[in-house]
Amino acid sequence: MPEDIAKELKAAIRHRISCLDQPTLNGFAGTGRWRKRETQLSHTIARRIVDEALPPFSFRWDFGNFEPAGRVDIYLTVFTALFDIDDEDARRWTDKSDWDAARDEAAREIVRALMRKFMVAKRRVITESAGADGPVGGAHSISHSRYEDEMCNLYNVTTNQEATHDDIAKLYQATTSWFASAEVPSIFEDIPHLFLNETSIALV
Repeated sequence: MPEDIAKELKAAIRHRISCLDQPTLNGFAGTGRWRKRETQLSHTIARRIVDEALPPFSFRWDFGNFEPAGRVDIYLTVFTALFDIDDEDARRWTDKSDWDAARDEAAREIVRALMRKFMVAKRRVITESAGADGPVGGAHSISHSRYEDEMCNLYNVTTNQEATHDDIAKLYQATTSWFASAEVPSIFEDIPHLFLNETSIALV
């Protein structure tokens, strides 16, 4: 449901704004040492939101073939929403009597901006069940979790075929085995240009 996604998206963005350090908040609000807004902090806050709040969500253009949106397009949408906050509303970010409402309004405006341009959905996470010895990273580790769309894209690129759920499961097991043993699984033996590590999957 779009309403549910909007709520989750807003909560993630609101949480990230709440985690900003005080100097960043003061500079954005214009209540810091220089008593003037530091406009470059709109970029800083936008990057924090995109990098730390939005990874669990997927964004596709809401027209044509619904192609995946690029990170730059998502970033510019968030940045523009922050840049459009006027001085009076920005100052409310550091007003103890009003900061909850002000930051909530900012998160809501960012969500509206994103959902006007993109179709937003939660990304599906694939997690390997713990075996008898438990996962490599311990009981609470996320090292054996991957986003399904990343694994699907990787399979499509390396095989030039459309991935099925079984294909994704096999690829996932191959990569997690590699991370655990530091041995290249056979599925990648003939793909010398592929680089993987425990925190990223990328072509180089």
